[in-house]
Parts: sequence; structure tokens; C-alpha cells
Amino acid sequence: MSALDNALKKLQKKYEDPGIILDLRKGDTLPPIERVDIDSPKIGDLFGKGGYPRGRIIEISGPFSGGKTSLASYLAGLCQKTIFETVNETTGKITERKGTILFIDAEQSLDAEYAAVHGFDVNQCILVQPDNGEQALDIVIKAVETGEVDMVIIDSIAALTPKAEIEADMDQMQMGLQARLITKFLRKANSIVKKTKTTLICINQTRQNLGFGGSTITPGGNALKFYASVRIEVKRIEWTLKGTETVGLLIQMTCTKNKTAPPRKKYKVTMTFDKGFDAHLEWIDFAIDLGTITKLSSVMYANQAGMKIKGKKGVTEYYSDPVNAEEYEEIIKRTRNVMAQKVSSRVSVDSKEDEEAMEADIAEMDRLAQKAKDIGLLDKLAQAGEEITSDGEIIEKPKRTRKSKSTEETHLPKEHLETEEKEAKNSEDEEAILVIEPEEPAKQPVEVEVEALAESIVEVSSEEIRAKLDPEVKVILESGIKSGIEMKDLLVK
Repeated sequence: MSALDNALKKLQKKYEDPGIILDLRKGDTLPPIERVDIDSPKIGDLFGKGGYPRGRIIEISGPFSGGKTSLASYLAGLCQKTIFETVNETTGKITERKGTILFIDAEQSLDAEYAAVHGFDVNQCILVQPDNGEQALDIVIKAVETGEVDMVIIDSIAALTPKAEIEADMDQMQMGLQARLITKFLRKANSIVKKTKTTLICINQTRQNLGFGGSTITPGGNALKFYASVRIEVKRIEWTLKGTETVGLLIQMTCTKNKTAPPRKKYKVTMTFDKGFDAHLEWIDFAIDLGTITKLSSVMYANQAGMKIKGKKGVTEYYSDPVNAEEYEEIIKRTRNVMAQKVSSRVSVDSKEDEEAMEADIAEMDRLAQKAKDIGLLDKLAQAGEEITSDGEIIEKPKRTRKSKSTEETHLPKEHLETEEKEAKNSEDEEAILVIEPEEPAKQPVEVEVEALAESIVEVSSEEIRAKLDPEVKVILESGIKSGIEMKDLLVK
């Protein structure tokens, strides 16, 4: 046994927790990410692999009336319906129980009836309405350490007011108190929620970032952005109307960060005030888009037996009928399989093959750049009527226009003009009254050569590769592609 193995054995004995040190060389395995299934296919795909992760921190942020608490209540309802197993460390006995929710209502605004619409039973949760931020976060730490809380919802981070700020006068400035409070809490909570497999959902508001082009930021400092494994932005697009009555809203949900699945997914989700999120309608949309429900034309669809159904509304009603429940379950199963096949892994250049491919692409870009220099690309662009600045920007020179004789201004007397018109009509020479449009000049060899070069550049071009090129090379290549010689659409956006 090596010295390192001896040291690791002593450390494991010292800290009395075999999960702290994992020797993956000797058969230890990294625990998989456990997930709780989500009924809504759009929200499930947003979080990744059809469910939200356990033992992770999730941030849900967005402007007012955007659906933040609605989404959190929906996830809480799913957690309450899920059966979790608890292992007694002393006896090793496994007991089953439904999910337990700890709801920190810092905004003092929880509506039990509205939460029930999303499946969240407030009467079966632990509700805390704290007096200050320290009190709320201390309760969270102590409750999660028991290992019997499956989800914590903090509504909201912006409303967690430090005790010192509450006790201070209104004219006293308290700089950074909330950010320091949240940062300290996350440092303590991060390892605890992982160990107890508790999902910590932090609802956050947005603020205008003055002086930076109207962008928005989230209160509470930057720590939550780093500690959160999943960050979801929700924003109301429009209210849903039934006649003149507002019955719901259309929400745009964007996954801006995801350390458990591929990120940057975006969906528009419909929510009604009486039913919440409509998973049935979402499954129909996915099934049509992925082809598991046959689309015959723009308005006609077919079931598995080939029976024609008119309109998406007709499809929704057909699969809402309990008689067709078995076929509907089969449709969902096939749709899930297609969705699973379409999940792409995140881009990585860690493998040797990827690194070699990257180096080959950069070498090809360098070769094309040298060719651009050899043919004098900048000079030829200037000859074609473009002026290029030192940073690669193109300034178009004013183009001269040719006027035909028929459009030139004349100042001859009216009598003289009438005489000329009569002579023109009687003339046998038709060219006297014809307006001959100038033919488009043929493409010059220089333009053909430059365009061919630009097409070659695009074939191996990407933002990641161009970022590694010499600045002078980038000016030449991007100026050549952006020139007005019929190549405006060739550059990868």
C-alpha cells in the first residue's frame, strides 16, 4: 500500500464519512444525479432529462407577474406527490414517505388557493414567515440538517432583509449587508443540501442595472449565480384572454445555466389561473413536432389507426377522451424516446481527437489568411469600391449612377420639344426613342477569386476558432467576407 493510500485511509477514518473521499481508481463511483419527474414536457426538458435534480440549488428569477412563484409551486406539488426513501443510520431500516416542503415566505404573500391550482398543498408543508433574513436562513440550515426535508423554497431572496438593516434608521446606508448574508448562507448550505438530497429553490426578483444599456440584475450579490446548478429566467410574454376576461398568461422560460444537463433551452409555456400548466396540451405539441402524431396537412392529423382528425384542438380533445387513454400513453412513450435521442451532449474539447480537430481548423484558417495576404485582398477590395479602416470596418464609397438620355433634364423651349417629338415618331430609327438599360458588368476575376476564398474560410470558420487568430488575420478575413461583393451572408453569425 502506497503512502497516498495510507493517508487516504487515515483521512477517511478521521472524518468518519466515506462519501467525502472517493477513490475512483479503486472502484468507488460518483453518485448519479437523482431527479424527480416533471409532468410538463417543456418544463422537464428545460431542467434536463425530464425532471428537476435533487440535492442542488435552483434559482428562478424574472420580472413581476412572470410566473416565478407559480413555477416553484408546481415543482413543490410534484415533490409532495413523490415517494422518497429514508434510511435510518442506526438500524439501517428504510421507510417511505411523501415529499416534505419547507416554504420560506419572506414576501408574506403566499396564496394557498392559488398554490393548490398548481398541485401544491400548503396544508401539508412547513410554512415560515420570518421577521428578518438571518432568522429565515438559520431555520433553513437547521431543518435541512435533519435530512427529512426534500425541498426548500425561499420566496424571495430579494425580500430577505438583514436584521441590522431593519433595526437601522431609514436615513442610514447599509452597503452590502444582504449580499454578505446570502453568500455566507450559500457557503454553509451547499454541502448540506447535497448530503441530504434536498432541492433548494431560490426565487429572485430583477432590478434595472442603471447605466448599462437597460440590462437587468438580480439582488443578493453574485454568489447565487455561482452556487446555483440550474438558473431559470421566467418572463410574461402576454396575457391570455377569453373574450375580454384574462384567464392566464403565456410565459417564456429560459434555462440560462445548467450543470446537470445541456443548458440554454427556451420554451413558451401556457399557464391558466384555473388549471395551472397544461401538460396534456404540451405533450400534443411535442408529439406533432416530433412526428409521433402524424400530420397529414396544415389542418389534418391522423391517429395510430389512420383515422383523420381535424385541427390541433380536435387532436387534443381526441386524446383527452378516457376511451383513448391507452393510445395516448403510447404516444407519450414514443415521444419521450424521440426526445431522449435528440438530447445532445455539451460541447467539449477535452478529448485528444477534439483538440487535434481544433488545431487542424486553426491551421487551415492560417493557410487561408496567408493566401488572402498573397493575393492582396485589402487592395482588391479597395479597387472594388470599398474602403477598409484599421479595425476591419468597411466604409462604402458613393456609387455613381448613369442616366439615360430619356431621363436627362432639358431646358429647351416647349415649341422646340414638340417639333423633336414629331420628328422622332416619323423616324425609322427606333433607337432614337428607346431607353437602353446598361447591362450589369460581368464579375471580374478578382471578385471570383475573393468569393472562392471567402467560401473556403466559412467552411472551417467558427467563433471559437476565430477568437484564437491573430488580430491582423481577423481583420483581413472578416473584411473580405463582409465586403459588398455578394458575400454578406457567408460569414457565420
